[in-house]
Amino acid sequence: MKLLSDFYRKYPEAKYFPQATRVNVSHGGFVDITHPAAVFVKKQKELINKGYTEQKAFERVEEDLGKVINQQKEELRILRGLAINSYGSQSYSDRFQKIAEIESSLKVKRMERDIPKYLRA
Repeated sequence: MKLLSDFYRKYPEAKYFPQATRVNVSHGGFVDITHPAAVFVKKQKELINKGYTEQKAFERVEEDLGKVINQQKEELRILRGLAINSYGSQSYSDRFQKIAEIESSLKVKRMERDIPKYLRA
């Protein structure tokens, strides 16, 4: 749990990234979660099991996944700005409802595009 809290302390916006989950029934029903936090912590645990310290493992995994996480963070920021600009003349609640709809549709598209990146883990 500490590994996950350290991850969210460094990347708090990752809580809002899309999550893809696969259930493979043919091999006993295991669940494969591809959220950036899950991938990050999984790789960090692997390095800790190989003898790295917790901090050193965090730094190594951050070198590998930091660019992807920062790119997704930037995309979310841009998408939020585009959504707000698109509906600037409407009422407050209408505008933010439309923003939420646009963001969710864009998240689905981005998730479909990014699933292969996280399946490599």
